[in-house]
Amino acid sequence: VKENLHYIPLHTVNLPSAEHTPNESDDLRWVVMRSLINKVSVSQVNSDGKTTVERKYGYETAQSKFREFFMPMKEAMSVVRGKRIVRHEPAIAGLFFVKDTLANVQRLADGSQGFELKFIKGRKYREPVVIPEKEMDAFIQALGTASEVRFFLPDDPNLKGKIGQKVRIHKDQSHFDGHIISIRGSKRRWLRISIEGYLVAEMEFDLDALRSSGQFIELLP
Repeated sequence: VKENLHYIPLHTVNLPSAEHTPNESDDLRWVVMRSLINKVSVSQVNSDGKTTVERKYGYETAQSKFREFFMPMKEAMSVVRGKRIVRHEPAIAGLFFVKDTLANVQRLADGSQGFELKFIKGRKYREPVVIPEKEMDAFIQALGTASEVRFFLPDDPNLKGKIGQKVRIHKDQSHFDGHIISIRGSKRRWLRISIEGYLVAEMEFDLDALRSSGQFIELLP
């Protein structure tokens, strides 16, 4: 299997079913989740009323269970019987994010469907890790402006490059912050953004393309 460096963010917004439609007064939160290693058997009722059972990874099941779902994906290429096959798979094994009420997240994340809450040492017992909405939305928005993205965990040894100027990229009424980084031997420009402590993304960016799309860069102290 050969992987390339073109990572594709997968962000699906699923219409809520009656099973987990929150009241208007309920707060929706972005929560860090993890998919278990093995597939689990999941039953579902088809349109003809028949129940079928499939084996799926937890992140596949989670996409239809929560209000919003985000998981960074990457392209991987394999050769089968002389034919090149390109598929999408998680860029960071097991890591994904969902947006829903905390009550619904905790109710569903018991491991029986192949996914569970991602807990962090040093926090309260079984306390969900909640990402501020502005931070998460800005991260997702930023990814949509990039032609190429690479994802890393914060402690990944492959996360290299010299951190340079902090910048803010504006478009319309919104913006996101990041750092320009320089990578030895590379002539391309890269911008590093992160969900603090959980996920790092490096995006290739083109100043001319940014300007033509109505965006501009502000240098920050």
